[in-house]
Amino acid sequence: MLTHPASSLCWLILSVQALTGFTVNFTNLDGRSLAIPINNGNPPSYKEVVPGEGMPIQKEPSKRGNLRSKFNIKLPTWLAAEHEAGIKKLSGY
Repeated sequence: MLTHPASSLCWLILSVQALTGFTVNFTNLDGRSLAIPINNGNPPSYKEVVPGEGMPIQKEPSKRGNLRSKFNIKLPTWLAAEHEAGIKKLSGY
């Protein structure tokens, strides 16, 4: 879902990749490809801000607002024993 409050561009991404980290790849409004690395271990409602990569500022079109990404992370409610062991290994427990 895309929204753009003021001069910032926001979207909601659902991901179970939060445990291991991932990269969000997309094409910006001006045609440039951007990659935003997201580290592992983020909370279920995580926000990332990339300065100067959002919507153009109305009275200064040569400048851009911030790109604000909100990640709604859905984690499983049940894990098989081998998955639970893998998560424990990743987290150091």
